[in-house]
Amino acid sequence: MKYALVVGAVVGLIISVGCSSLPTDVDDAIDSTRDSAEERASSEAIEQGPSSLELTAQEENILNNVDSVLEQCPLDGAPYEEGIDPHYMRQALYQCETGHPRVDGQVSGIDAEKQAHPDVRQARSDVDALGEKIEEWQQEISDIEAAQVEDRETYDAYQAFLDRPQDQAVRLMFRLREGEISGDSYRLTPDHMLGERVEAATSLDGMDEECREQFVNDRDFHRYSEDDHRYPANACDVIANWSELMGQYLNLHATTQAHETAAEVGRMIDVIEEDGYTTDGNRARLADLQAEQQRLESFYAEYFESTDVEMTEETLEAMATIPEQQSRYDDVLATSTQEMRWKPSTLHDEPEVRSALDPIFNGTAHTIQGYGVADPDWHIEHTAEGAPVSRFHNGAALTQHSDEGFCRIYNYQAVGEFDGTGYTQARIRMNLDREIYFLTACP
Repeated sequence: MKYALVVGAVVGLIISVGCSSLPTDVDDAIDSTRDSAEERASSEAIEQGPSSLELTAQEENILNNVDSVLEQCPLDGAPYEEGIDPHYMRQALYQCETGHPRVDGQVSGIDAEKQAHPDVRQARSDVDALGEKIEEWQQEISDIEAAQVEDRETYDAYQAFLDRPQDQAVRLMFRLREGEISGDSYRLTPDHMLGERVEAATSLDGMDEECREQFVNDRDFHRYSEDDHRYPANACDVIANWSELMGQYLNLHATTQAHETAAEVGRMIDVIEEDGYTTDGNRARLADLQAEQQRLESFYAEYFESTDVEMTEETLEAMATIPEQQSRYDDVLATSTQEMRWKPSTLHDEPEVRSALDPIFNGTAHTIQGYGVADPDWHIEHTAEGAPVSRFHNGAALTQHSDEGFCRIYNYQAVGEFDGTGYTQARIRMNLDREIYFLTACP
């Protein structure tokens, strides 16, 4: 209607002036007026026409399909969780890759005049955006997979860079640096393995520059977390400072062992003082505690030399606590050997047992001064059915060593086996070098 009025007005103007032709600017005005009228009419048709067109149930279902796909493939997120394996990322993305072309074709198949419907236009925009997001997700997964390939290659190179003993040495020094190793002996490397750790640590000398060039300067690979000793930045730092760290560890190890040795010496003396017994092995150590200190210092000397580190004052002081107990041991030994612990009145004679003692002490520096068994009768052991198995006597022997002014008491068990008709000759199993004995004054 507006268009008709405008055109009518212009025609009327032409007639009223009686002109057969119009100036150029009037022609332009007519064309401009016609174009504006057409654009307004088209715009109103778009605004009023499609919104008044009802979508069919099938078309509404198509829009619902788009919404369902977008729920699984959010445009403001991703169809997978961050940090999961790319294999599972691709599985999650597959539903987007298959769902997108399906809804894309469905939206495109909606009637042409309904393509301008606001809901259809939105669906069309979302589907196009989803196509772009899928390409982004595919690229993200490909980048992660490529990084993993690089990661594996770096890991393989790293595994070849450090052999197992070197890796164990790095782990040891890293734990020390992080404060995970204290003076608890059970946390320390056993003595028989310490040399291997030190040797592996010394072999790291000069490897720090190569380590950083291969594994740190470009990037730290993600096989290990940042609190792991195998994380390259950690490993390379430990390697660069191996001498200092291994020196700290050796001092910790030596100090701990010195305190443990001093405590062990103290316990051996306590047993003599409180209970009166000992062994030849213990007495050999207690006889010269200065030598015990020197033995321990010699054990560590070569390790300190190989790491170019010296014992700290704290370590030396710990070592000195060992011979400080020498005078106490001498006093306790003298007191204990003056006490009379041999009580023959509580023992009984048994000739078969006496005969079994002779092979043990004959040819040694010991002389048997007395013996006896605790009970007058043999103890019989039976099976569950009551058949005899063996018989035994618990007893004690008093001996004197040729180099000692005191005596010893050895406890023993004499056993005879039942052979079906009787008992075999009683035997006593003793190892004088390891046997516990009580110290006593001689009768």
